[in-house]
Amino acid sequence: MSALALRASAWSWRLPLAAPFPVGRKSIDERSGFLIRLEDSEGHHGYGEVAPLPGFSAEDPADVARELPHILARLERFPLADFDSFPRLDLAPGAIRLALECALVQWAAAKRGLAPQALLGGGGAWAGGIPVAVLLQAGQREFGERLMGRMGEGYRNFKIKIGGDSETEQRAIRELAPRIHEYMAEATDLGPPRFRIDANRSINPEELAGWKNVLQQAGLLVDFFEEPTPTFPEEIPLEIPLAMDETLLDAVRTDSWGKYVPAGVRALVVKPSCFPSIEKLDALCRFARDRHIDLVASSALDTDLGVAAWLPVVLAWFHRGGRLPALGLDPLRWFREGLLGEETPRIAPLMEIRDFAIHPAALRQNVLKPVYPAA
Repeated sequence: MSALALRASAWSWRLPLAAPFPVGRKSIDERSGFLIRLEDSEGHHGYGEVAPLPGFSAEDPADVARELPHILARLERFPLADFDSFPRLDLAPGAIRLALECALVQWAAAKRGLAPQALLGGGGAWAGGIPVAVLLQAGQREFGERLMGRMGEGYRNFKIKIGGDSETEQRAIRELAPRIHEYMAEATDLGPPRFRIDANRSINPEELAGWKNVLQQAGLLVDFFEEPTPTFPEEIPLEIPLAMDETLLDAVRTDSWGKYVPAGVRALVVKPSCFPSIEKLDALCRFARDRHIDLVASSALDTDLGVAAWLPVVLAWFHRGGRLPALGLDPLRWFREGLLGEETPRIAPLMEIRDFAIHPAALRQNVLKPVYPAA
């Protein structure tokens, strides 16, 4: 296959959120980042998004803004024949490298006439549905009504943020449980709802045990408690199902999965856009599969284009084997508007890969400011 020189472009963007989005114990009301496009002389192209999440991502947005033009200029000097032939990007900040790799996967797939996930060994076009988990906060005043409303829409997977006033949050669960069971007695076609409880390391082991008892007494199915305590994973009884999220980043930086993933972990919550490379994502996938641990892909408040860029990488994992847990795509609801049109994709209980197609003509040019090449 002949090598082609790629033309790189990048824009910065800033989008308001419809409501404050919780990040740990803080919240943000807007999202910003960079859009990357790679294109060859034959019109094949690919897109990536670099958008470090404050308080979570390893990269600083200022560093990304400074490094991005230099890295794109270097990439343009190397004619490429396929995805595997791209120059080493080890010196690039992780967020930039992953965005470039996602763009290169799309470009190489288009060049071959393949679906992006097929290029990564994920078989043909993704034919199955993509289940989505709802994100709710137990302390919100309208928590119960929102959960019941989403159940009525067909959702059966819920991620519940806790960590505020435990008494108030647990009372909300107790009061809501009879309504859930009453509803499920009449709507049995989709199965019972399942819950993921995320405390962002804000409760102690005694409070965690209390939460476990409350949920058991309420008769609710809990898949896992995500990063519940400040000392996680220490001092937590093995009978409590656990998931890792923030702690995973330490393992990624050192490649020491075994050191950071203790017994009792049922799931690894992976934010693909926060990983430094597709290679690292694949290594984690193999580690989890060998130990029968679920991988749960989740958005780091990525835009519609950002999700569309990394989604084929995730689908390729599960095409190669393993169960596809509900993805954490609900943060898309927080955007007033997306990069791929005036509205973000309509979030549904079961979505399809075509819901995240990237059409260049749909890019919202009015929110994009040129970064490379300079205007």
